[in-house]
Amino acid sequence: MSRRDSFKTAQQHQEFARAYVAGTPLTRALVLAGYSAKQAKKGMVIVNRSKGLRQAIVEHGRLLTELGGKLTVQQQENLVRGRLVLNTIRGIDKGTLSAKALGSERRVSMWQSDTQRGLVILNSPTGELGNKEHLLRTDGLEDAAIHDEPNRR
Repeated sequence: MSRRDSFKTAQQHQEFARAYVAGTPLTRALVLAGYSAKQAKKGMVIVNRSKGLRQAIVEHGRLLTELGGKLTVQQQENLVRGRLVLNTIRGIDKGTLSAKALGSERRVSMWQSDTQRGLVILNSPTGELGNKEHLLRTDGLEDAAIHDEPNRR
């Protein structure tokens, strides 16, 4: 018993990949590429069987990779800021999550402070440690800290 596949053209494979990458559900993208509804319901089984469909998806991935590689850090920052301004003016949120993710990308790091703030202690203050009893007494913690009564709760 031999399996008979109906072959799709390279153009149909590209139509599938274009629709699928654009967010069309898998079944609908397969129908748009010329698959019957019954075959399209098989979903990823069809894609895994078809070398042409897989190659078309890979080709779209290459296009996105090239686009991402050509985008400079400054262009990326401007794109994010522009989208956020446009969304703010229009009062909508479409694309904001994408803009946030793009702005968080490690090359740009728009959401991180330009200056790193922190506290680094090179040597602990020894003069104050000798005066610990006085410090604790002024806070009203003398009994608990100095006498160290473990049963007191």
